[in-house]
Amino acid sequence: MMKNNALSGQEKLAVSSALTAFRVLPSTDSDTRVFGRWFGYADFQPTGIFLEPRGYVRYQFSLPPRANVKMQLLVGTPGFNIQGSETECPRTHEMPEYPGIVTDPEGGLLWVRVIPDGVGPTVEEVTINFECIANSHRVPVFIQGETSVDQWGQMLEAAKEHGRAPVQLMSDKVVITAWWETAYAYKSHDPSAVLDEYKEILRVENEIGAIGYGAEQEPPSPLRILVSEKESGNPNATHYRISLPQYGRSLLTPDGVRGDWGIWHELGHMQHQISWSANALTENSVNIFSLAVQRAQKKYSRVVPYDREAHAFLNSSDPNKKFEDNDEFVRLIMWEQLRTAYGDAFFHRLHRESRSHGNHEPGQGDAQYRHYFMVTSAWAAQHDLTTFFTRWGWHPTSRTLDAIRDLRLPMPEPDPSTLHVKAETQIDAVEPHSDGIEIRGGARPGSRLKTTNDPDMGWYDPEGGITYANASGDFSVVTRRLVDGNAVVKSYDPQTGEALGESNHVPVNLHGTAAEFSCCTEHETGADH
Repeated sequence: MMKNNALSGQEKLAVSSALTAFRVLPSTDSDTRVFGRWFGYADFQPTGIFLEPRGYVRYQFSLPPRANVKMQLLVGTPGFNIQGSETECPRTHEMPEYPGIVTDPEGGLLWVRVIPDGVGPTVEEVTINFECIANSHRVPVFIQGETSVDQWGQMLEAAKEHGRAPVQLMSDKVVITAWWETAYAYKSHDPSAVLDEYKEILRVENEIGAIGYGAEQEPPSPLRILVSEKESGNPNATHYRISLPQYGRSLLTPDGVRGDWGIWHELGHMQHQISWSANALTENSVNIFSLAVQRAQKKYSRVVPYDREAHAFLNSSDPNKKFEDNDEFVRLIMWEQLRTAYGDAFFHRLHRESRSHGNHEPGQGDAQYRHYFMVTSAWAAQHDLTTFFTRWGWHPTSRTLDAIRDLRLPMPEPDPSTLHVKAETQIDAVEPHSDGIEIRGGARPGSRLKTTNDPDMGWYDPEGGITYANASGDFSVVTRRLVDGNAVVKSYDPQTGEALGESNHVPVNLHGTAAEFSCCTEHETGADH
């Protein structure tokens, strides 16, 4: 049995106002309608308190007349668990009186929901004070902008006896719930830097969906996404949260979060709009957000190696071919062709139009989702995409063909389905050289090529001097530098010095003057599903 108050008396007195003063937030349902998303964000806020099964916590608050708020307590954390594959499903407890007591047969972390009751204008904030009175205690909580790294370490040390008991890290964008043992293993990493990485990923993914503070952007949701650790199973996303099985370094270190495709992918699911959620798009469409993060980091695109297979499908004359029969990454080429043809603006228009005029109700049926996707994509592209979708095996119905025709849009020239998806920087060949290896490939014409032994330490001109891609974009780099046994180059704008893109990683085995190599592009970390 855990003690009622795991933290020292001094720490108990220093409970942050972030865990007692709760903003009145829009409800998950109302927020989801604004964005037209499948998955709602969390309209409940952490208290930093853990109840054991049948534990008790007393609460006290006061409200002004006509506060017009609905208040509930939740016990349990979506997507989190201590062991097994089943994750917690929170129980909701009403707050009919105050002061009051909450208890729960299963136990878990305590959360507070404070939302408008729909009657009239609400107060902005409600203060609730909690007292752990039996089989309950406070857990370590890192609050960005308030908790220091040293304080975080002290909290973890004080809670050392609790093993897989939960700890939390919170910013204005996410709340991470992890096991104590995971947080302790990575306590040397600045939690604020970790939270900043999640924030940057969400900023990039929001931008693709036309969400932000600029012109023609929808302001970001004030609600947060929960990032929860679990024992086993696949990483996944659903209402309120993403759930990650023992991600460890990828969950709680800046480099781990920054480099993990699985996290980008699951957060991409939290952007998914209902109105065009055809079954054929469920897993690949969220990777338009993953690819946006990858581009922002100037990394080699995971989709490039699938271009050849995609064009074999596009050029097939089989009248029965289906888009959904392709590998998920082959399907992703379709999205990259649209981005190549129309830029990120295509995604901006698609998301804005879906928010404004899409049907946000689930259960419309796959035929409707497919229809809306094809028609709205044509509108977003401002081109008749009939040929594009036909070549991609979408088999548009007469209803869809008529709707696209009614838009009276010109045919694209060339059709986006004929476009090839290329990397900003691509290694095509690696051969032995008296001074190491010769790397040949393509990059932006005139760009400056650099190599390294350690990307974290920086990129440098080749040993023989400054090297540029020629007017056709071809380059030849001679170097002895390898990254974990791989030939890698990175291109830069020669005027501004801005990084343009990192190449694919090509394994190199040097034996005297001989070199053997094979192309390896799947070098990103993280789960993919």
